[in-house]
Amino acid sequence: MTRFFTTSHSRTTSIEMPVLNEFRSLSYDETRKQIWQEFMVSYRTATHGRDDIRILLAIQRAADLTCNSDAYVSKVLVEMGLRAPRMAFPGDFLDYIDNVLIAADIHPSATNKAFQDLYAHWVMIGENIFSRSGELSGSEFYEGQGHEPVERF
Repeated sequence: MTRFFTTSHSRTTSIEMPVLNEFRSLSYDETRKQIWQEFMVSYRTATHGRDDIRILLAIQRAADLTCNSDAYVSKVLVEMGLRAPRMAFPGDFLDYIDNVLIAADIHPSATNKAFQDLYAHWVMIGENIFSRSGELSGSEFYEGQGHEPVERF
């Protein structure tokens, strides 16, 4: 399922929800099924208006209910097809995937297809890759406020 919405930054982004498919090539077990079920229930019951924040809240709740880390739950859901903006993922997962993607530049076999697809999704929707939670750069922060951009060393 793909949902299209417009964020406050006036850009259209898409979210693809994970799919539980027992016949995929990755190993299927009860833990993955439980993570998926808890995530979907938590996502549907989340009361926040922004979809990316609802995904983050659902990841955190699914992690708590399944006694797993937020990063592991994110990894499992990405392998099941979750595609969302960077803001929808916990910081630990973003650190992990950034390191994996940097290593993939050095050793192309260092990452799996799901992470490559997530990276491609981020590029497609115009995400600032390797920035945590969509933070603004210095020049974007000062733009339009009468200040000169600050050089960072």
